[in-house]
Amino acid sequence: MAQNVTQPAAAPALLAQIWNFVVLIIAFIAVVALAYFSLRLMGRAKNTRGYGGNIKVIEAAGLGFQNTVQLVKAGDKCFLIGVSRTGITLIGEVDEASLNFSKPAAAQVPFENVLSKLFNKQKAEEEDK
Repeated sequence: MAQNVTQPAAAPALLAQIWNFVVLIIAFIAVVALAYFSLRLMGRAKNTRGYGGNIKVIEAAGLGFQNTVQLVKAGDKCFLIGVSRTGITLIGEVDEASLNFSKPAAAQVPFENVLSKLFNKQKAEEEDK
């Protein structure tokens, strides 16, 4: 006589795995959203705290690990300062009329052009193979 042995249904286990995956995705999205909004909040607080609009960092150039040269505008005067881990040094005063405020040429290239050049280059390489 053959016995009819029934296998336990795999549906509850599959549903539990799907539910765990959905909860994991929701938790991931929540963590990313919280990180995004907290960084935005911190950025706003940094830009508004203690700044009355009289002091602005116009430009900064890195010179190595924790060393920068910064062009700072205070009131109607511009100063070139060196900033390092050990302190801040006044390099000199800069005439604002001698400054060039145009964007670098690389920053003026639209991202769409760079992306299309990259894709065209990849297509050409694939065609060569």
